[in-house]
Amino acid sequence: MNITEDEIKISIPTSWNEITIGQFQEYMEVSEDASLAGYKKIIHQMAIITDTDEEVFYNMPYNYLYTIQKEINYLSIEPTCEFKPIINIDGTDYGFQKDFHKLSLGEWIDLEHYVTNGIIKNLHYIAAILYRPITKPSTAFFDYEIAPCNTVQLENSARYIQNHISIEQIYGISVFFYHIVKEFLTPISSYSKVEMTKKN
Repeated sequence: MNITEDEIKISIPTSWNEITIGQFQEYMEVSEDASLAGYKKIIHQMAIITDTDEEVFYNMPYNYLYTIQKEINYLSIEPTCEFKPIINIDGTDYGFQKDFHKLSLGEWIDLEHYVTNGIIKNLHYIAAILYRPITKPSTAFFDYEIAPCNTVQLENSARYIQNHISIEQIYGISVFFYHIVKEFLTPISSYSKVEMTKKN
């Protein structure tokens, strides 16, 4: 939806599917910021999801805020938690790494770091490690093959995903990680601590 009056023009996302991972991360960071409250927090959040300067909101008619708030009431509902094994990025299908045992030690170390330091905060990095271009498609569920992880391009891939993929496409893996991946990571962390204790 677009709100336009004179020089004010704001494009308002109508669902989570129109909000990028990066915008969602910023939105959540502001939501959890105890130093912001009331209209300051609301305006900051609206500026993020509409990609608009905060000053625009401070200068608009008061009743505009109510109109916008009605349009973004979906923000009070969690994005779709459905796990999607395949996502499409710019016309290319990317498949989720279905076999964690095929992950290299370096990939495990990176995943452990990103998970323990905040799944939502690092969702774009997690996605860049686990979603790869499908090299051999299949009509059977999870029966595809994907390209190797390119650690050299990880930063660029993660940033691209952060700014071009909607949170609706990828949010399901955050739930997946809370329930599944920590079971894989915990033994690795425990083993590391035991080894360090032995050395000391």
